[in-house]
Amino acid sequence: MSARDRVTTDRAGEPPPSSEQAGGPGRARPLTGLPARLLTPSRREWLLRERSLDGLRQIGVGLAIWAGYLLITRTVSVGIGSADARGRTLLAAERWLHLDLEQACNRWLAGQPVLGWLAAWEYATTYIATTFAVLGWLWWRRPKSYPWARNTLAVSTLLALACFWQWPTTPPRLLAGNGFIDIVANNHPVLSWGGGAVASSADQYAAMPSLHVGWAVWVTVVSLRAGATRLGYSLASLHLLVTVAVVIATGNHYVLDVAAGAAIVAIAAGEERIRTVATRRWRAAREDGRVAAADEFFVHVETETVQQPVGGYVLLDLGQADGEVSLARFRELFAERIPAMPRFSQRLVPGGWWRHARWQTVPVELDRHVLEHRLPDGGGHPALVEFVSRLTEQQLDFDRPMWRLWFVPNVADRQAGAVAIMHHAIGDGLGVVDILRQLFEPALPQPDLSGMRPPPLTVRAGLAAFGIGQLALDGRADRLPYTAPLSGTRTFRSALTPLEPVLELARRTGTRVTDVLLAATGEALSQLECRGVGRRRLRAAVPVTTRPPAPPGTGRLAQPGNLTAALRLDVPLAVMAPLDRLRAVHRAAEPRRRSARPFGAAAVVRLLGLLPAGPHRLAARGAYRGRHFSAIVSNMPGPSVPLPLAGAPIRDVYPILPLAEQVPLAVGSLGWAGQFCVSVTADAERLPAAGTLAKRIVDAIETMQAAAGLTGPLEPGRVDSSQVAR
Repeated sequence: MSARDRVTTDRAGEPPPSSEQAGGPGRARPLTGLPARLLTPSRREWLLRERSLDGLRQIGVGLAIWAGYLLITRTVSVGIGSADARGRTLLAAERWLHLDLEQACNRWLAGQPVLGWLAAWEYATTYIATTFAVLGWLWWRRPKSYPWARNTLAVSTLLALACFWQWPTTPPRLLAGNGFIDIVANNHPVLSWGGGAVASSADQYAAMPSLHVGWAVWVTVVSLRAGATRLGYSLASLHLLVTVAVVIATGNHYVLDVAAGAAIVAIAAGEERIRTVATRRWRAAREDGRVAAADEFFVHVETETVQQPVGGYVLLDLGQADGEVSLARFRELFAERIPAMPRFSQRLVPGGWWRHARWQTVPVELDRHVLEHRLPDGGGHPALVEFVSRLTEQQLDFDRPMWRLWFVPNVADRQAGAVAIMHHAIGDGLGVVDILRQLFEPALPQPDLSGMRPPPLTVRAGLAAFGIGQLALDGRADRLPYTAPLSGTRTFRSALTPLEPVLELARRTGTRVTDVLLAATGEALSQLECRGVGRRRLRAAVPVTTRPPAPPGTGRLAQPGNLTAALRLDVPLAVMAPLDRLRAVHRAAEPRRRSARPFGAAAVVRLLGLLPAGPHRLAARGAYRGRHFSAIVSNMPGPSVPLPLAGAPIRDVYPILPLAEQVPLAVGSLGWAGQFCVSVTADAERLPAAGTLAKRIVDAIETMQAAAGLTGPLEPGRVDSSQVAR
């Protein structure tokens, strides 16, 4: 895993601040006084690098097609009698149509020794040289015309190879008893089909269609399409006329072969037109509303007992608020900021068995989305977390945008709350944080990501294929006592501890914050239902983000969607010392983090999206269930400074995570303004003791801190928000 992934997935706070922000001795400072060319590659270097990689990919495609030709030539046995019969049939058809020009042209050329030698040489060389010279020119000088040219050349060539394979046909010069003279064999100049290594690799029975003519037609057409000069187009047309004359006069092709050669180019052009239109419509539909495969995945896995809410709740300090904090102020804030909050003005339109779901823009009725809820007198935080528990049991209405916000004005004296819930199809955990941060002040500047480039497609495809194989070897998750179908009832709890001691614990033990959370979850579970499970392990699905990091002093883009890959990490549940469990988690996790598994998991989700909606639903529900993992554990970064909401400072923020079928436990953590906020969502029937699980997780973190010698000023002083009102 890269350093970027470490920051965006495993650290509970924001990326490290710049030296201007951090200050103080021992902090990294920016390099100054160096020319820009030493810090970043020049535009020319980027261009040459990208063009070189693309050129290698194009050469690879060409070599693959050439390998197919050689495979046909060397492995397919040709029935000479059948090939001769097809040749005679073509001659008979041409005589009936009065198109049999081959013999007259062949006899005339046989009486011209110099022209015969030139024709044999032209037949063997110029169609290859011209075709690939034009293709290279298009790639280098006409990049907009190149894709059409490459695709039509590949399709027409593959069509010709299919004909050579299925219908080998004897050319006129090899058809015995018909009076043709084999001019190629009589002359066979250097590199001609009549001699040497070229003859050994040539398919002598590839008469129908004429690939020579097909490629010459292609050269003429692409020259016209690419806007070649009058001289260039004239040379291309002359090349076509010479090729037609040569293939007929040398006895290598029939007149009908020539027509078939032009026909395969027309078919390839038609196929490219259909593909282009279909691709354009697919992209337009996707941009206009097609739900991405990773987002529709969570629409499909939702049932009445497996709800998919994501979001969080915040505690607001009314004592330091800038003016009155009220429901009306929240609605005004949303009315102002919704244009910058993706999916908040769109509803999801489900498809049928074949059609996928779509996003549809609709008017937002804020009185239905921004609501107020008052807790019972004296209820405090326990009543608030119970209210959140009940919200996580509800399914959001697909008839309107799938999000809600509840303003809770009476959590405690001078303290209010706000609970935001949205469907998992809108975004993953970090996506939810980034979207909701559009409501906070001050608004952070947008990051400049123009210099970030993804790996080449070939590299990503190779990693994805390798990662899928690694995932297949991981096997099933251990079955735990609580692995069972969900009941639909939920228990939500949260707890709090300072962030810095957690970060110091990870640094001192050489692990990660996510490892700390995983080990603490395993420690807490080993004290509950999983006591006595012996050598069994908790397999946690840990989201790994593919979102770009936010440079110091900026915020991430409010980008909707699920831009994550699931990494399944194992946590031992046997009785052991807390730090031993932490180190065991880290040792088992690091090889998987450095593997291609995240690429494989993301590729599987995208590949499932290629299925029609009905099969996609079945496959998603089969993949997202307890046989593959037994808990969801997510650690997310947040801002390192306090941010106000609706004029009131935010004190704590707790994430809300959904569950999966037969996976009744989700543990989330969020670093926010120096606090490490932990929340637990659990199925109330499958994990009846989950009411104390958040407290036990923080207890386990504190125990590991003490074992690592983190005492004195760093000692945390936990707050359990399910029981204590702040």
